[in-house]
Amino acid sequence: MATKKARRLIDKKKYYGVKTAEKKYRKEIFNTFYDPSLIESLLSENLPFIQQESFNEIVYDYFAAINKRIVQLFETARELLLDSFQKGSKRILDKEGGVVKFDEIEDTAAIDILIDQQLDYYEGVSQAQSKKVNQIIADGLEKGQDPQKISQQIHSSIRSISSKRAMRISRTEVVKSHVLGQVQTMKEAEIEEYNYITSNDSKVSKICRHNQGPKGREKIYQVQYAGTPNNPLPVLNSHPNCRCTVVIR
Repeated sequence: MATKKARRLIDKKKYYGVKTAEKKYRKEIFNTFYDPSLIESLLSENLPFIQQESFNEIVYDYFAAINKRIVQLFETARELLLDSFQKGSKRILDKEGGVVKFDEIEDTAAIDILIDQQLDYYEGVSQAQSKKVNQIIADGLEKGQDPQKISQQIHSSIRSISSKRAMRISRTEVVKSHVLGQVQTMKEAEIEEYNYITSNDSKVSKICRHNQGPKGREKIYQVQYAGTPNNPLPVLNSHPNCRCTVVIR
């Protein structure tokens, strides 16, 4: 069982070097899915004569323009997540919070799969925005709302969804890539066992408390089966925005 001092060290060092990637990824996602100038340019041309069909065309044009940017976002994600994966592979902690160094990893297949999954998350953002915007338009026109008010609601909705999804995706995927890098290094170094370590505060979820073990007693897991239900990893087998980490047993 890790001491309080060791826990503090682990918590301090666990994701060293990847916060910058998280912030950049969050910003890139947000800026891709929320462009106030694009919304304004589309709405301003149509507001005086707006009808249901006009709004539908605006929504279509907006998301068509956004989808063209996803290619660049995906390339940025590839660079940031690969960097986080590599940082994780070089930063393996032991139970005392010490950094253990290993040779550079050879197999990067795990991160390739993770990178490809990003497109599904982007599609989820677009679908959530489109559904909400169409609802705003339908409700607004049914109630006879002023087009300007509907426009403001569209602005607010797209911004809110972009912000929330950007934070969730960036935090979750950067941590996930970091953990996958750690596990891959453990496998190649033939490390057999690991512990699941929480942040040990009031915000820790029931899932993660269970994964770590009752009363802070770390359970022992098998590296070769890491990522399966009986050998959980942070994010992959816990929840989005997970703050936990793994250490060498």
